[in-house]
Amino acid sequence: MMRIGRGTVVLLLVLAASGCATRHGAGSSPTAAASPTLSAPSPRTRESQAPTRTELPPGFPVMSGAEPAKLPADVTVVARWTVPVVGSAAYDFYSGALPDAGYAIVGSYPSERAALIRFRDPAGQIWQLVAELIGDGTRITVQTDRP
Repeated sequence: MMRIGRGTVVLLLVLAASGCATRHGAGSSPTAAASPTLSAPSPRTRESQAPTRTELPPGFPVMSGAEPAKLPADVTVVARWTVPVVGSAAYDFYSGALPDAGYAIVGSYPSERAALIRFRDPAGQIWQLVAELIGDGTRITVQTDRP
């Protein structure tokens, strides 16, 4: 992976993990923050709708040796697993495997300890893949894209 400062890595991870900042006091329920609608639903509707997790896109490539990892509460995270490789191996794999599987890469942001790849599925939806070094492996997280 290309060498970039630790500050850049932290910034990439924060952006990938937190999405856009919300205004103070705006929508305090998890459903309000995760709602993809353009207009805010009424408070009663917001409280009664449970957020749902999107599924991994069909035919998505997974590296051999992948072990499932626990998903966070964030419903934008679709899948997470670890692979027993370090360095640029995971980034290199997905840089080639995504286009080969029909997923167009729309942005890639490699760094020393993490990498972010934004890609488009055949239906046109944008996704994110984050590869983070953890211990003696790499954690792969796939999530829906954030504006």
